[in-house]
Amino acid sequence: MSPPLQKDAGGNLCESRGKGGKGGKGRAQTEKGSKESSTGIPSSSPTDGIGFLQALKEALAVANMKRDTQNQAVAWCESKGFNSLQEVIEAFDEFATGLGLKPLEKRRLEKAVNGAIERYGGGAPKDKDPAKEASIARADSTQAPQEAVAATAEKKDEPADNVPSKDAPETAKEAPSEAPKEEAPKEAVVEEQTVEESARPPQEAEKPDPAAELLAAQAAGDATALAAAIPKADAAGVDADVLAAAKKTLFKLQKEKRDKSKLERAKSQAASELAAAAQGDNAEELRKAIQKAQDAGLLVEETTLARLDVLEQQEKKECIKLAFEDLECAISQDDVESANLALEDASSMGASPEELKEAEEKIAALRMKLDPEGEARRRRVEARKSQGTEKKWNYSGKSDNRIINDRFREHEAELERQRMLAFRARGRFRAEDEGEEGAEKGVRKLRAEVSKELGAVPLPKLNEGQASGFAWGRVPKEETEAPRRISLQVHSEAGAGVDLHPSWWGMVVDGIDPQPGQPGLRLRDTLVEVNGTSLMELSDQDCEQRFLDLFGDGCNVKVEPFVQVSGILAPPAAVDKTSMQSDLERFAADYGIELRMEDAGGNNVRVHMEGSQSAVKSSKPELQNLMQFYCQAS
Repeated sequence: MSPPLQKDAGGNLCESRGKGGKGGKGRAQTEKGSKESSTGIPSSSPTDGIGFLQALKEALAVANMKRDTQNQAVAWCESKGFNSLQEVIEAFDEFATGLGLKPLEKRRLEKAVNGAIERYGGGAPKDKDPAKEASIARADSTQAPQEAVAATAEKKDEPADNVPSKDAPETAKEAPSEAPKEEAPKEAVVEEQTVEESARPPQEAEKPDPAAELLAAQAAGDATALAAAIPKADAAGVDADVLAAAKKTLFKLQKEKRDKSKLERAKSQAASELAAAAQGDNAEELRKAIQKAQDAGLLVEETTLARLDVLEQQEKKECIKLAFEDLECAISQDDVESANLALEDASSMGASPEELKEAEEKIAALRMKLDPEGEARRRRVEARKSQGTEKKWNYSGKSDNRIINDRFREHEAELERQRMLAFRARGRFRAEDEGEEGAEKGVRKLRAEVSKELGAVPLPKLNEGQASGFAWGRVPKEETEAPRRISLQVHSEAGAGVDLHPSWWGMVVDGIDPQPGQPGLRLRDTLVEVNGTSLMELSDQDCEQRFLDLFGDGCNVKVEPFVQVSGILAPPAAVDKTSMQSDLERFAADYGIELRMEDAGGNNVRVHMEGSQSAVKSSKPELQNLMQFYCQAS
């Protein structure tokens, strides 16, 4: 329908522009709106506080920044007064320095911010009402052809507009009646479009964006939602870096959930053991239960601690009672030494002074019975000591005068020398006086004489038949065992229930939870292949990321067993063990294995090697060459 005709100031008929204003202002606004919609960037840049912070948080989540770093970044931007991501990029070096980012983290965050700028045009888009936007778009599309037809008519019929025609009066009469008819259908069209939008079937509604769902789940830290969003994002062709960061975040969230579950189980077990021990009468069990509960982070009640004090007092009284029973038994057997030991036990347990005094009197009576003179002498000495006077007699064999003590030691040394000379004069210990070599020579000579008389077979020489060098011990069955292939069971929340760490030879198993359980997997095994892709000979970061990319429920992994092997180094002379230890540490770091050494008697050294099957097989020949070098150098 063509726009309504109205009379201008000169009495001529012209097209009505409605509320668009004079001089084609409405058309200009329509063209401006169409240009802005064609660029995909809103006319007003979304630099308000809410949109900018939302885009910044999404970029930080994509870059896999920690939550503390995210909060610090938001605070830094607010302090600088930034309102768009473009301002962050312009001052990115200062921004990264303020957050204390490492070079790799800085590069990752810069890439994420640039990606956010490409998606949002410098900020985050505001939320819009889909029904309202669709109604406005259809109204604009309806009005645009009408204005185009009116413009064409103006160009063609400019001379004919000033000449009155026969149909002009009829058109002028019809114009007032058509004007209200034109405005009414506009509102009806908008209402009709709104009704159509609301009545649209669910399958025609816009589908949620997989990338947005992925980023939202990653920012919220929801492992279940993130596990469901990753396959959808992968099928939708989301950026590989974003997907890799999401998988790494999911792996961390699952590990945190498993650790939390372990802690909860430990707390529950500690609480039950503590309750059972508090009901019992064993102080040692209650003490261990309290320590275990404190290690698990539980708060021990005052009543439990009071119960422990009561049990400890009962235990102490029982020990004191047993000590006094031992003392009585020793006195009945006239054993003064055992009685003194029992008295010391009772004193250490905190026996009362009255009980100790009574026990001492019993022991003194026993000593008086067995050795009256010695007991009388002891009592005199104790009485003199209790008086606090100077010593009149030297009962200890030493004097306060150092000169006298030195002379006493010299006298004792002289007496010992004279006794040795007397033994030498009689022909004994002569070989021993010549040192260890002389003593060994004398033993061999004496052994030869005895063997000659009795016809004994001579003993074999020490280390006879033992060649110098390095030799491996028994080959363990794990070294020749074939690698296993298993399918991992992955739970949406707890993951695979396996704690792993990357290495040069693959992902090493550190722990296995009972849920969901991994049949066929053992501790310290190494996952060397996932779905036919090798994890060996990669850096720790690349190995972990490749495993996360291929990790999933039912994924097929190749597992190598953990191998322990040892060997003996028998050098002809002693080796420098400090230098050897340093070489073994460097060798272990180069080959990704564990090495340790220990004494094996004499100059021999035992070397233990541990690692995955491939690591042990590849490092055994090189380690043997290193040990042969030490054997030749000695």
